[in-house]
Amino acid sequence: MTIETTPSLVSPRGTAPVTTILFLLLVGLWAGAPTAHAQDIPTEAGKVLVDLVFATDSAFENRVEISWTGDATHVLKLDVYRDILADPRGSTLLSLAPSLDNVFNDETGDPGVVYNYCVLATYNNGDPPDTATDQTCNAGNRIIFAPTGLAASDGIFENRVALSWVDVSFIETGYYLYRDTVTPGTTLLSTLPADRAFYQDSTAVQGTVYTYCVEAFDAGDFRSAQVCDMGERGFVLPPLNMTATDGQYTDRVVVAFTDQTTLETGYEIKKGKLGKLLRNCTYTGITPEFWNSCDAVCNENSWTMWGIPNCGKGQPGQIGHTGHGAAPARFRNVQVGVMK
Repeated sequence: MTIETTPSLVSPRGTAPVTTILFLLLVGLWAGAPTAHAQDIPTEAGKVLVDLVFATDSAFENRVEISWTGDATHVLKLDVYRDILADPRGSTLLSLAPSLDNVFNDETGDPGVVYNYCVLATYNNGDPPDTATDQTCNAGNRIIFAPTGLAASDGIFENRVALSWVDVSFIETGYYLYRDTVTPGTTLLSTLPADRAFYQDSTAVQGTVYTYCVEAFDAGDFRSAQVCDMGERGFVLPPLNMTATDGQYTDRVVVAFTDQTTLETGYEIKKGKLGKLLRNCTYTGITPEFWNSCDAVCNENSWTMWGIPNCGKGQPGQIGHTGHGAAPARFRNVQVGVMK
């Protein structure tokens, strides 16, 4: 092939003859110049290989679920890292081919600890990954589910505070129960086994309002959030339905009431000494005979103010607290044990 040249024909910039440019172009076509292959040299669009990383937040008790999206065309493998410090390469959880999966479950993290999860891409052309451009991160954590619906009784029971809650955890090994009057959740009252959802506090002081808090814990003593409620023990329940006859009898007044307490106590007295414990201690008699049978009253050292908060005697009906001071007294030949 003959190529004629014309010296007067030059490029616009005057730096290379047109014939030289044509020659190089023809030689390139004839020799079959090599072209770049996508699997060897990643494109600029492929530099952001992991677009988004999602790590669950407090969604599961037994794991953190990490998932991601992105273009894996130029990726040899993906590494999932977990870190609680600044270094995202401190702990490798998984290395996998990107075509296999895009979800990983971390079941080894401690409950309540927030981790930083990073997915780092390695190119299949041998280039080392760049943590600044080739990884994407997101924070996540797992928790121990806290009990719900804690309820502490408010003065309902005279001998205890009743507590109940809903057990919603599947991994707890027990519960810590706290009772406080100042700072909630600081004074441990009891350690309870797993799956327990109730407690009876019989050591509460009457008239004291407590804050009760419950938290679940696992085998590693990692703990859930606390759930709290206020409650108190009631006072000794007063009698109810107090009635007294009005002029129905010439020789007596009949007094009746309903005993609703379980805490009242009485003792048998024999030869001036306390005997066995009695319950539902009752007595009856004709008024003048009853009072005439009293032959001894203790002195002022044994005097006590008694009373009930809901006396309903009177016409029209009245409700008010009554007080009556008395000292122990001895009565002879009185009928006792009217109630069983």
